[in-house]
Amino acid sequence: MKIVILDDVTMTAEQEERLRRFGELMIFTGVPTLPEEILSRARGAEILIASWTKINTSILKSLAQLKLISIWATGYDNVDVEAASRLGIRIAHVPGYATEAVAELCVGLMLAVVRRILPADRDVRREKQLNWNRFQGTELKGKFLGLLGTGEIGARVAEIARVFGMELIAYDPVPRQNLAERLQIEYLPLPEVLRKSDILSLHLPLAADTKGFFSVAEFARMKPGAVFINTARQAIVDQDALLGALQSGQIAAAGLDDIDLSRESGLLLLECEQVVFTPHIGFHTAEAIAKKTDSCFENVIRFIRGNPVNIVNPVSALTR
Repeated sequence: MKIVILDDVTMTAEQEERLRRFGELMIFTGVPTLPEEILSRARGAEILIASWTKINTSILKSLAQLKLISIWATGYDNVDVEAASRLGIRIAHVPGYATEAVAELCVGLMLAVVRRILPADRDVRREKQLNWNRFQGTELKGKFLGLLGTGEIGARVAEIARVFGMELIAYDPVPRQNLAERLQIEYLPLPEVLRKSDILSLHLPLAADTKGFFSVAEFARMKPGAVFINTARQAIVDQDALLGALQSGQIAAAGLDDIDLSRESGLLLLECEQVVFTPHIGFHTAEAIAKKTDSCFENVIRFIRGNPVNIVNPVSALTR
């Protein structure tokens, strides 16, 4: 079985050695962008491990031996899943590996925004004085936290927020009643969550029906002066609408773990002092990365052994 790691995957020597026991392993680093480079690396592979590389229909058709792509991530939008299904190629991913990491960053962004931690830090460094009177903040206790999505990450954020004494409201197409009872979360229609939330935190997956989900109308319905937190994918949010809501004062501040800097709105957001940015690091803790690699490699091993797990395209659709 030829296994190819197509791009940058973080692994320990022990993790690499375990995978080598199950086939001929080739490891590449750097992200290939040209089709010829991708095919050069992947040629003859029966199993690909990839994270950052975009794999389109044409590439999939050229890889006659390919049986499985194990994605080193939760999201698998870099691969044409429909084409893979038609060609009999299974796609596996790594769900839930970064729940704790993303949830903790989310709450960290809340605290950084409401206590104005970054401007306060810059002021101390610049002025070499403790100008405490410039940085009055607000507290999380008693504030309404609106959760858009209550999957594993949203649920963990709710658990942490409950410790801070926050009031929890949520919107989810599929409410989790057991979670609601355990954490005293009130599920409400989306307009009500937007209207009541002092802090709104986005935890929806990026999919065809959620791309651009949060746009001008949603920002307009938000409670004036509220805080917007996004540790999900940037594309779920209309970035121009977010910029407009900040510039108009409709929302007071934001904490963002993802931003599209290829667009003018992204560059203009960088000029907004009331926004705290992190460079898409929600998943990036030592613990989460180790768990992600373990799970990604286990997907390969289980597939080779004949009991595949974490497959995202239905087996019934496969034809190869």
